[in-house]
Amino acid sequence: MMRSERIFSAILAYPLTWLSFFIVIVMEWAFIAWFEPPMLITLAAVSTGIILMLIWLVIFTRSETFWRRYNRMPEEMDTDEFKASLKDAHPAFIQAVEKCMEMVHKIQKEFKSKSFQGEVDWLMKSLTDLTQNHIQLYSRSREFGTEEQKQEMNHLIAQQIKSVEDSLVALKRFSGNLTLFDSQINAQKEIDAELKAINQGLQEAIKEVLSP
Repeated sequence: MMRSERIFSAILAYPLTWLSFFIVIVMEWAFIAWFEPPMLITLAAVSTGIILMLIWLVIFTRSETFWRRYNRMPEEMDTDEFKASLKDAHPAFIQAVEKCMEMVHKIQKEFKSKSFQGEVDWLMKSLTDLTQNHIQLYSRSREFGTEEQKQEMNHLIAQQIKSVEDSLVALKRFSGNLTLFDSQINAQKEIDAELKAINQGLQEAIKEVLSP
C-alpha cells in the first residue's frame, strides 16, 4: 500500500474522524436551516466548517493513535498469515523472529507506560518488513543466481539473522530493566536510545536488501 493510501486509510478507519465530520455537518446544516443567512454568510459558515475539519485532521495525524494505526502492527494484521509466511524463511531467522515477537508482546503487556510505545510499535513493523524482505531473498538464494551471487545473498541472509538476534538480546535487556523506568529518568532515556538503535539496525538490514 502506498504511503498516501495508508495515511487516508488510518484517518478514515478511525471512528472519531467520522464523528467529528458528522458533528460539523449537522451544525452547518442546523445553522443554515434555522437562520437562513444570505449567501455570503452561508459561504463563510461552510468555510469555517471545512477549516474545523482540517484542524481535526492535523491534530489527529500528529497523535500517537494515528501512528499506531498508520504502522499497522502485526497483532492488528492477519496473525495466521504472518506465521504461515515464516515457514519459507531460514530456520535460524524463524527462531530469532519468533522469540523477538514474544518479547515484544511480553513488554507490551507488562509495561503500560506510553513513553516507549511508539518505538516498540515501530520495532514490530520493522520486524515484519525485514521478514518479508528476508523471505524473498532466501527464496532467490535457493533458486537463482551464479555461485558468486548466491554467496553474496547468503552473506546478506546471515546479516539479517544477526540483526534479529542482536535485537532479541537488546529486547531481553530492555525487558529486564522495566522495573527501573518509573523511578529513574536517566534509565528511561538510555532505554529509549537503545530501542531507537534496535530499530535503526533492523532498518539498515532492510536497506541492505533493497540496495542494488
